[in-house]
Amino acid sequence: MPGLFDRQVARAFGAFPPAGPAWEQLRKMVESAYASADSHRRMVERSLTLMSDELHQRNEELNRRLRSLAEQASVLEGIARGLSLDLTVERIVGMVERRIRGTVSSARSGGRTISQPWAIAAERCERTAVSW
Repeated sequence: MPGLFDRQVARAFGAFPPAGPAWEQLRKMVESAYASADSHRRMVERSLTLMSDELHQRNEELNRRLRSLAEQASVLEGIARGLSLDLTVERIVGMVERRIRGTVSSARSGGRTISQPWAIAAERCERTAVSW
């Protein structure tokens, strides 16, 4: 900041600024302090710019990961719906199987009779040990 101190002195003292070796030493010290403060400010600005850029990059990466996780969650949700449907189908098939087996047992024990196709299907299930 060359000249800043001189302008401030001129504003403070007008046309007759102080003079002498002590005054010159003070002027050099103040100008050095201004230069140091200016250098420090530039360093802080650079640090802030670097941190801002890094945070921006990390934010973009986190957003990419978030989108990926959302897509994975959607896939998992579809799988879960499918599994739920599979479990429902399994329950229905199990109920049908139990009814068939129960009716066949009943038919074998001399109780209620069932139609021939159901009995054959139930016996095939028992013979092949098909687990529904």
